[in-house]
Amino acid sequence: MKKVKLLMFAFGFCAISYAYPNISIKLTDSKSLLPSVYKLGVAINYSAQSSDDAMDYLGKVDSIIRSLNIPYKGGNFSILKNCFYSGNKYICEGYKGIDSYTFYMKNPKDQDKLLNALKGINYEITYSGFVVPKEEIDKAKDYLVKDLAKKSIDYAAEFSKIFNKSCFVKSISYVENAPRPIAFSMVKTLPLPAVSKQNISMDAFVNISCR
Repeated sequence: MKKVKLLMFAFGFCAISYAYPNISIKLTDSKSLLPSVYKLGVAINYSAQSSDDAMDYLGKVDSIIRSLNIPYKGGNFSILKNCFYSGNKYICEGYKGIDSYTFYMKNPKDQDKLLNALKGINYEITYSGFVVPKEEIDKAKDYLVKDLAKKSIDYAAEFSKIFNKSCFVKSISYVENAPRPIAFSMVKTLPLPAVSKQNISMDAFVNISCR
């Protein structure tokens, strides 16, 4: 009982001190999404005696990948001198070609098609997993922003009844938590990961004023 009286006294003091008391609340909402795209990252590394040899090799790989007709991003290769320290000396021997590709597959079985085509090519798998397409994530975020805004207005209406004042939403700030793809260490082969729902959540920090 004493604790309740103390809280009431504290609120009464605040109400007298401020003509427009502020209320800060945190709201959280989430939406479940089913990944529909298989994402696979591949890194190409090749050592050669000349820059032309490295470029020819990466060009050959690029032609193979293009012929598969699998959507991807990347393919912007780099040719660098192969330099390293040996003892106290900095030595450059030949060149190295570096490239990377990120594939987006509607049919996960296309992974086998890709890996079979890359036989004999020096590559590594950098990551793999099922992901939610960006447009679906953006759509879910838009829904959460609007839903949290509606809930904040509902809270303002409830505080109006509690305090017998006119309460309104003064400001809202959002923090997004997007789903992340499953990451893997760099390997040559990998099993196809299972598909599981991913949640995208969002926090809303709401300031409500009453008068």
